[in-house]
Amino acid sequence: MIPHDNIIELNKIICISWKWQDQNKVVSLTWDKDQSDKHMLEMFMKQVELADECVAHNGDKYDIKWLRTRCAYHSIYCPDKIDSYDTLKKARRQFNFNSNKLDYIAKFFGLGKKMETGGFQLWVDVLQNDKSALDKMVKYCEQDVLVLEKVFNKLYSYSEVNKHTGVEYGDHRWTCPKCGSQKIRSNGVRTLKSGTTRNRLRCQTCNGGWSVSSSVYRSYLIWQDEKKKKKKDRNNTD
Repeated sequence: MIPHDNIIELNKIICISWKWQDQNKVVSLTWDKDQSDKHMLEMFMKQVELADECVAHNGDKYDIKWLRTRCAYHSIYCPDKIDSYDTLKKARRQFNFNSNKLDYIAKFFGLGKKMETGGFQLWVDVLQNDKSALDKMVKYCEQDVLVLEKVFNKLYSYSEVNKHTGVEYGDHRWTCPKCGSQKIRSNGVRTLKSGTTRNRLRCQTCNGGWSVSSSVYRSYLIWQDEKKKKKKDRNNTD
């Protein structure tokens, strides 16, 4: 609650760490020798533009807002909407953990833990241009990324998705919305209070479950019949 007139120096982003899903390498950027975050923001936002979805814990309320604020300060391009999967939001809305902190959820599932920083002194040392402190800050961020990916993969299997992965990559609407697989099976019919029905489907690749309209399900059955016919024709030809 400090009045803005008392602010000595503007907040800046110290470091940014990220990785692409299913790739081992974690990439990290830090501010330059003048403690400016402009260059790393220019580089990182190019990666954000390439991503189908960005994963972060409390990203919608914190990380994305900070990125947008600093990009605006430096006049760096930032998309008007960054598609995101916020693991904190998913934890709060669709689970009932004793704590929704990333560290707790990771430990709960046996997926590792966040790195200890030693407290606020690390941030003080970084601001004083202590290289070893900055290196430790980067290691802390990189560990966060690795833990976050594991938590994301776990929650993703048990929570609603924000977008349909199959359609995203140009496939049918009946494909698995979580992983895009065509290896699915019928799992019964769900009747809504309106009297309409939804066909339940189950993915045989990621074990995800979802429902589709009758028309989408019919298109799946047509696809199946065509696939069987093509296989039969190939066998007859052989």
